Amino acid sequence: MTHGVYRVTGTPPSPLDGIRAAWLALDPDRRTSERLRGKDPIAVSHRSAAAVHELGDLEADRFEFTSGTRKQTRRPDTRLHRYELNSGDWTTVDGLPVTSVLRTVADLAASHVDGGHLASVVRDALIRREVDDQQLSAVLRRHAQHYGVRMGDGEALLARFLQESGISAPIGRAVELAGTMPVAPAAQRTEEIVNSPAMKAAEELARWVQSPAIQRLAAESREIAEMSRLAQTISKATKRPKRKVGKQENSS
Repeated sequence: MTHGVYRVTGTPPSPLDGIRAAWLALDPDRRTSERLRGKDPIAVSHRSAAAVHELGDLEADRFEFTSGTRKQTRRPDTRLHRYELNSGDWTTVDGLPVTSVLRTVADLAASHVDGGHLASVVRDALIRREVDDQQLSAVLRRHAQHYGVRMGDGEALLARFLQESGISAPIGRAVELAGTMPVAPAAQRTEEIVNSPAMKAAEELARWVQSPAIQRLAAESREIAEMSRLAQTISKATKRPKRKVGKQENSS
């Protein structure tokens, strides 16, 4: 597969062959099992990790790895990062040590990947239920100002990325449509709100995206629909002719 690294005869090719060959070449004197048992493995990271996790649509023109110890390579297609990884910062994918999804997002943000591409990574991480919105907000907060939002506001940056990637548009439209409407017009347009494509899209999205934030928004959308139905009932009740109040008749 590369100089000093060979595939066993009969082994089918894999999309990860290039990354695997580059990883093996970094420490050819140790067996794979030995390297995986070590406390500080050389882990696939950054854009290469995003490719392994199938996050976003980043172009990975070089193989990227991270290690807590100093490593060198003569390969022009390989880039090495040096910092220590904790046990929770990496996982194993098809026999390769790879930075976790959350760590990958953090690394890409720290390396100032352009916002559009990072937004697609964040979107896929959330959709695939690998992380939740609170975890993403926490790792994004330190990079908020670089991406044009208020310093330390990870939630705002996450919301921006989700909006840019299109994931929040259906729910946002549903909330905007129903939440900003006065009571009387809401009563008149209840069925339009409840059956709108935006509201239905919000419900559908909540079925397959298990993010707490999206679940909360979906719940709010259902509450808006219920409030609209109640508003319609109240509106009809207020239009009924008032009963005349007279003297109470004797029942005898």
